[in-house]
Amino acid sequence: MFACLSLSLSAHAFSGRPRQLQSWLFGWPESDSSSNATSSNAWDGSLIDVDTPLEELETVGLGDGESYRLVMSDEFETEGRRFSEVDRDPIWTAVARHDPTNGNLAYMTPQMVSTHAGALEIYTTNTGFRASRYASGSVQSWEKACLQGGIVDVSFSLPGEPGAPGVWPAIWMLGNLGRATYPLSNDGLWPFSFGACDRSLGGQVLSACSDQPARGSGLRPYQGRGVPEVDLLEARPCADIAAASDRPALAVAHNNLTCGITTFQVAPRLPGRLRPNHGSFPSARRPWYPNLTFGRRSEIDALWYGGDHFDSLGAYFPLSPSYHTPPRAPHSGAAAAAEAAGSYGGFGSSLFDAGFFGAPPADALPRSDRGLSHFRFEYEPGADGFMRWFLDGARSPARAR
Repeated sequence: MFACLSLSLSAHAFSGRPRQLQSWLFGWPESDSSSNATSSNAWDGSLIDVDTPLEELETVGLGDGESYRLVMSDEFETEGRRFSEVDRDPIWTAVARHDPTNGNLAYMTPQMVSTHAGALEIYTTNTGFRASRYASGSVQSWEKACLQGGIVDVSFSLPGEPGAPGVWPAIWMLGNLGRATYPLSNDGLWPFSFGACDRSLGGQVLSACSDQPARGSGLRPYQGRGVPEVDLLEARPCADIAAASDRPALAVAHNNLTCGITTFQVAPRLPGRLRPNHGSFPSARRPWYPNLTFGRRSEIDALWYGGDHFDSLGAYFPLSPSYHTPPRAPHSGAAAAAEAAGSYGGFGSSLFDAGFFGAPPADALPRSDRGLSHFRFEYEPGADGFMRWFLDGARSPARAR
């Protein structure tokens, strides 16, 4: 069983600051007709941004050496794009709601999301919005574009100062049956990825044991379905990870920096006897998953191995200060939107470029002149499949087979 994963870009607030992004998606589609990610709100039926250079239409997998062709890209070159429901962007939707998961303090509003100087920007303010303490933004490709295997490339810059607490920027993917920030849509589905019938396992509402899927859904009976989660990149202070009981060496050595975290969250979980205690490394008695490998500057995320019914396979890696955008006021094009959500509170923006395809080879991944760094996720479903994460062309986080 494998899910179609839609992409989310978010800046949750527990305090705040800004960030930026660009993105591409590579894969092997069965046809050329699909959703679109053009650089303006007018859709011409193409998945590929007209501003994407011709030399970026193909790539080679960094892990398998196979060729991939571009199927979706977004360079965000059109200034001042908007992503609310009424703007009808062909690939992204900026949600307008409070996200209650993980104790988030921010109200997500499209007013905090726009494009400037060839990047998507997500701002966070500390002045409050609709009874929430902070205002921030989250965009997602739900019901517009999703990935069943291939490569995701994202260029990004993290918000604020290195190691600063209070923000939780993330680039992540969720099975398209559920929707990020809508908890009820994920009940009994997240993060299941299980296609066999096992009546001893509970909690999966669309299991392979069921002959009665949701009435009117059109789903076939006796087919397990779920909403697994893949976090391409989450950021948090390395000091948080350094607090683990086994004192992770990389986090301790970089206690003043931000750490990136990559995870695969999946259910059902392994038997409890195989899971290490939170804060401790795997051992002969509690071996965790086999076939996990790590890059030179990454370690297993021993702080948290999952919840009661699911596992979290994660790795962390320190990020240098160059991965951050210094705090600044919104650019002139975003100032009115920031003011509408509450006067600017000294936090900042996150910067992104986005798309589905594959990145150039490692030696062709220079830092851009905008200061964006490059993150890649390579994914093949099935029994012989794999998940691989790369930072600036090098395997920094984990690899799972």
